[in-house]
Amino acid sequence: MKNIIIIDIIADVQMMSSSSRALPFGKKKKKKKNGTTTSTTTSTTNSSGVVEKEDVLVSSFRLFAILLAFRASSAVHNLVHDCDETFQSLEPVHFLLCDVGTQSWELSGKYALRSYAYVVLHAWIGLVPRGAFGCEGRGTVVAFYAMRFALAIFSARGDAFLTRECLKIEPKVGATVLLVATFGTGNYVASTSMLPNSFAMGCVTRAVASSIKYLNFRATRERFGEVVVKEEMKKKKKEKVSDDEKEEEDDEVVIEETLVIKSRAMERACMWCVIGVLIGWPFAGIACVPIGALSVWMVGVTRTTKAIVLPTIGLFVFTTLCDTFFYGGFSNGIFRTEWTNSVVNIVKYNVRGSGGSELYGTENWSFYLRNLALQFNVAFPLAVVAPVMALFSHAFQIILEAKTRKMNKGAMSKKAKVPWLALLFCALPFHVALVFFSLMPHKEERFLYIVYGPLAVSSGITVAAIFDTFKTFSRVIKRVTIGQFFKSSQRAFTVLAALIGVSSLMLFIALSASRTFALVTYYGAPIEIYGSLPEKPLEWLLDKKPSDDINVCVGDEWYRFPSHFHLPNKKYRIRFIRGAFNGSLPMYFESAAGKGTAGSPVGLNDKNQAHENQWFYPNASSPCDFLVETDETNDGQKYFKEKPNDYGWDIVRSLPFLDNSKSTDFLARTLYIPGYSEKHNVYTKYHLKVRTKNIATGERLY
Repeated sequence: MKNIIIIDIIADVQMMSSSSRALPFGKKKKKKKNGTTTSTTTSTTNSSGVVEKEDVLVSSFRLFAILLAFRASSAVHNLVHDCDETFQSLEPVHFLLCDVGTQSWELSGKYALRSYAYVVLHAWIGLVPRGAFGCEGRGTVVAFYAMRFALAIFSARGDAFLTRECLKIEPKVGATVLLVATFGTGNYVASTSMLPNSFAMGCVTRAVASSIKYLNFRATRERFGEVVVKEEMKKKKKEKVSDDEKEEEDDEVVIEETLVIKSRAMERACMWCVIGVLIGWPFAGIACVPIGALSVWMVGVTRTTKAIVLPTIGLFVFTTLCDTFFYGGFSNGIFRTEWTNSVVNIVKYNVRGSGGSELYGTENWSFYLRNLALQFNVAFPLAVVAPVMALFSHAFQIILEAKTRKMNKGAMSKKAKVPWLALLFCALPFHVALVFFSLMPHKEERFLYIVYGPLAVSSGITVAAIFDTFKTFSRVIKRVTIGQFFKSSQRAFTVLAALIGVSSLMLFIALSASRTFALVTYYGAPIEIYGSLPEKPLEWLLDKKPSDDINVCVGDEWYRFPSHFHLPNKKYRIRFIRGAFNGSLPMYFESAAGKGTAGSPVGLNDKNQAHENQWFYPNASSPCDFLVETDETNDGQKYFKEKPNDYGWDIVRSLPFLDNSKSTDFLARTLYIPGYSEKHNVYTKYHLKVRTKNIATGERLY
């Protein structure tokens, strides 16, 4: 009876080793037990021919545990860095859960540029804590952190997958990927941000990991036949002691002869790209172009086309139904449905050029270079030069292979080769996206979240290439036996390579930790300030009725409002008062009018033009109850200076907040250096103030 062992991908059975990339059917002891052939190193083959995972699963769990520990820290301490995260993701989710929230113009039913499929995915996560704690008290805070921890798990699993596959194809690449993914400030910020870009980052990371998994599979397939022949020859030379032993040996030979190798890893890579584009961020497709090219090279046009078209059709139908429902397309009946798809709308919007992203600010070509240098320090320059280093290592590998073949009289080298060219395709998403988005006039840090995984792979390629270069020169010097000088040079090369590696490792960790701590401590005041609002505001505001809204006013600091998840209950409302900013601001969903997500509040526009409806004009019947400001904006004096609007503001809480304009020392401002940063940085105060007077009578409340 012939058993067929189907190996999906070499990653499931290949031993991870820092000294060599062992193949699953290399030298290993085998013994028969109840009809089961057991491998003592990496895999177990049962009687039905299924390869079971052992060591690889353990290693995967350890990688995941390491990454999750740092991602959990991000889930707890990370800031809300981008107002788009607030008004395009967090606020719509809060509206779906608690029927209160603001929206940006992109979510208006008139434009419908953001996918509700992405919003709904997070709303499902928040349903459990909302059901348990409600929208009162701190229930929404629990829902917020539940979603963040879900994002942390999603990110950690993707990075662990990528690290595992890189460790198998080249241990130094894998070690570097683990280092960058674990300590990189960019990963710390992006991994738990509730942005479509972060979700697309996780998808692109999985696409790259699946691609490398396929490369591992090919490496085994190329050497598979040779290994089988060796196993058969050893069995034939073995002396047969009994008929029973003969049957066991024949059975083992049959199993080896009927091995079938298949892999769908490249198809899964294409599938993850489609998910990232249609559910996450449509422009993530820019980073997926090299993955598609690699798929065509590896498995052909037909398989690649199927892998892209089939999930695209399914997800396009799903997102169309989802967007049509939330943007009100079904409101006129099934036969008069106005079909809506946010991906189609955003493509049409950018092709037409209406509005223009330039309205929201422009940056010069060096913006991403400066930003990535801050977020990844040492790893960033290593990633930039990866294509050159990969080509150099590929050429070097060919030359050494030719010399080895010549020395061995035509025999091929037994050493497994690193597929540098194919691996380069897995790193190119970073370079393609960097060039593409650098050419765009409007730039934002979140645009490059999608390629943080390929950036780590690129850094690993450069590190591996450098170490291989040192190793090669050491071998060359070793063969030259003229004098003590050359022997000393060989040792010097070895020590120098180790010194550079360890120094770079320590420098990267130190700079990353310093930058991450600086972000959290310098700019962490807004979340804590909004979290200090009282759960029982009527004890502070004696002239308010239980049915009244509690108005939290904010002026020029509007873009740092974290979300309604950070307000104590549904009675609180964020109110924008007129300040120096004169562009378009978010508005509340029209839940009172029964329109909800399908509504288009009057005043939302794609021209970044202010509208009267976006401002809150406090009066005696509807005053500002709390005020959020800084010493620099000073909205309490600028807006409320005229009588009788003397609110008698009293400070509830104040926290330090870095003043970038006055902190001129670059090192102190961008990194946290104990002692040095405190001395050279200038801080303003972030205030939460409460009204202490009745606006109608002028009497103090307490």
